[in-house]
Amino acid sequence: MVTGSAENNNYASILEAGSPFHKACEAAQHEEKQSHSRVLWRVVWFAWSAGLLDEIPWPQLRSSVEIQIEPPQIEIRAADKETARRKIMFDAGILSRRTWQLQESLDPKQEDANQRGNDESSSNDEAL
Repeated sequence: MVTGSAENNNYASILEAGSPFHKACEAAQHEEKQSHSRVLWRVVWFAWSAGLLDEIPWPQLRSSVEIQIEPPQIEIRAADKETARRKIMFDAGILSRRTWQLQESLDPKQEDANQRGNDESSSNDEAL
């Protein structure tokens, strides 16, 4: 029997209930990532076949090029726990600063520019 009653719901069960959805979304993203990778490799192959990539042999080109596809992060309810997990991974040297920024939906180039701006304003403040 399936009911729509929410009387027994608490925050912990709501978070746990989101977990299967989160896993299903990650699986779907993985499939999409593989599909996009195949399409992009076809694009590279057609460009190579048309002679647009100089005279590089296909095996050399295939081993030299890495296609990176990063799907958007699936929104989770406990974002603070995910950020804390990323900090632990970053501190352990497992996660790069750039990857962390991307996973937090930040633009690494913009963040670097913002930090350079903060560094410059800090030195200007010290000069005063």
